Amino acid sequence: MNETQLHSRLGTISAADREWSICILKKLVEINSSSHNETGLSAVCTLLKNTLENFGLTVLTINLKKGIALTASSGHGSNHILCVGHYDTVHQENSAFSKFIVDGDTARGPGVLDMKGGITVLLSALRILSEQKVLLDLPLTVFLNPDEEIGTIYSKNALLQTAKSARSALVFEWGREQEAVILRRKGIAVLDISAKGRQAHSGNAHQDGANAIVALASFLTKACRITDYAAGVTLNVGKVEGGTSPTIVPDFAHAVVDVRFPETTLYTNVLIKLRTYAAESAQEVAGTTIEIIENSVRPPMAGSDASKDLFARFSEAGRILNIKSSVFPGIIGGGSDANYLSEAGIPTLDGMGPCGQGAHTNDEQINLPTFWRRVSQLALFLYREGVK
Repeated sequence: MNETQLHSRLGTISAADREWSICILKKLVEINSSSHNETGLSAVCTLLKNTLENFGLTVLTINLKKGIALTASSGHGSNHILCVGHYDTVHQENSAFSKFIVDGDTARGPGVLDMKGGITVLLSALRILSEQKVLLDLPLTVFLNPDEEIGTIYSKNALLQTAKSARSALVFEWGREQEAVILRRKGIAVLDISAKGRQAHSGNAHQDGANAIVALASFLTKACRITDYAAGVTLNVGKVEGGTSPTIVPDFAHAVVDVRFPETTLYTNVLIKLRTYAAESAQEVAGTTIEIIENSVRPPMAGSDASKDLFARFSEAGRILNIKSSVFPGIIGGGSDANYLSEAGIPTLDGMGPCGQGAHTNDEQINLPTFWRRVSQLALFLYREGVK
């Protein structure tokens, strides 16, 4: 088969192709795979493993501290194109939002956008390349993990190990408006802030106490000043707790803070300020201390020149098929596994899935015409990248 023959095959996604894609997408969506649903995650993992093996790829499972990651390879070793996705979702096991429904050009269901639709785009493109008997000639590796929605806390090392020999990476989060792919994302830090004080009876010995809540409140008031919309830096206090009773001066208080930043240097400056505020607030309330712990940190996805070149080649594959391509013009506030890959110096495109809306809500949906276009463009792009 040559490229011209593949153009013809991809010009119109056939009824059989559409039926296969909708069938596998329905199966994936209707198995609940919340990040903490071990049974559902295992079932989805098995379905993905069997599907990839049917394409002739060599599939390996990686046992994580919690959950299983999958790799699937055409067997060409180093200098491969790495295709990355996550099969966990935010939708809880007992959610009433549990069915996959197709209504005209729209498909709805839990995780259909984030990101079982993206995984199915990848599977559908691989299936076409397999049927055309070219898939195993291409240097491809697939990496699918079960924990991206909780920070890739268990699979990060396995992802980066798999990526060491990659020439480029594609991440199958959902596409943005006008079918835009993503070259830049903000970094994300989740910080645990713990204040410690000294207990005392609030009526009989109030003066002997050291109020951890008051110290933490002082700190958080100062910390919120860090938000700078012009610089693209935000700090959100998302959770606060402390104390045991109004009759006891509290000896502990705790907060969880989310920081978003477009550049690592800006985050470094945030940490310096926070540590200064912690020292000041602890001094204000004698007998207290405040500790800042980095729970998790995703670096920014910077959008390198090599990533721009990769997009240009993806765009050219679309042009051949009369599919328009664009880059999201700003910087996405949310993170993904593309952040880690970009920091590792790998040219990376994100947002390779279909377009839609309602991510993380009970009206999550994808636009099916964008799904079919992504399948066609991806299949041709992978072929052209693999044979060059």
